[in-house]
Amino acid sequence: MHDLRFLRKIVDSGHQAWFLRTADAGLTNPSLDPAEGAHLVPWPSGVGAAREPRDMTRLVPAFKEILRRVRPDVVHAGPVPTTGYLVALSGFHPLLLMSWGSDLLMDRGEEWLRATSLSLKSSDLLLCDNGVVRAKAQEIISYPTERIVVLPWGVDLDRFAPGPDTLRLRDRPGWRGGFLILSTRSWEPVY
Repeated sequence: MHDLRFLRKIVDSGHQAWFLRTADAGLTNPSLDPAEGAHLVPWPSGVGAAREPRDMTRLVPAFKEILRRVRPDVVHAGPVPTTGYLVALSGFHPLLLMSWGSDLLMDRGEEWLRATSLSLKSSDLLLCDNGVVRAKAQEIISYPTERIVVLPWGVDLDRFAPGPDTLRLRDRPGWRGGFLILSTRSWEPVY
């Protein structure tokens, strides 16, 4: 998961990090272990898992108690309309909001748009992985460019260069001059 990659980097850079997932709210055995060196923050019992914006409002009191206990310097939250929305509702600052792409780009209706708008308005910084997501955030609320960091995923071409073409796909009948795309994503409509 992307959030664990960030968590590992935060811990590896010498910072203390705590890990909390709304999907684990109310579970005694969370489905995911945090990176080594990070602290897993348990939700109070009886809270119940949350995956939709409407679920976040009931988590606010428990989340505020966690904030009082942990006393973070910053909260790094995403996706925008769910976990980001929870932090926005709590009033905590500074909020580093992180979009996972589809959270801003997919139209899920008015409830999700309202949660996204409030989350963006409440955030101190937005981290996203491409210009399309940045443009969408700016379309939703006129988000200030100076508060957006675009951190692209991908291959570092200074460290990796493709080798010789051993499959020779373009030499096969019907493939000459073709444009080839390799996708390792699941074959679902969203991708």
